[in-house]
Amino acid sequence: MIVIALLVLVLFGSKKLPGFARSLGKSMGEFKRAREEFEQELHRAAEEPEPVKAVPEKAAADSHSPSRASSHSATAMGVSQPRLPAGIEV
Repeated sequence: MIVIALLVLVLFGSKKLPGFARSLGKSMGEFKRAREEFEQELHRAAEEPEPVKAVPEKAAADSHSPSRASSHSATAMGVSQPRLPAGIEV
């Protein structure tokens, strides 16, 4: 650590060191404030309950009756159902 301090002193000179130290201190303070603000936002987000999405009545009725095949179903529209990896059953 002392070697690094001596190297900085030799490279930049004693007149520029206070300015570098000041700017380093300001940067560290700004970083600390940003980190604390980010942590507070995470805690606030963790404490807030997630809003429940409302399901339209028609969509809810269609999803509860699998025997009714409508012309708007995913397979009728050419959209394939997602496949589970091998060995996983529902």
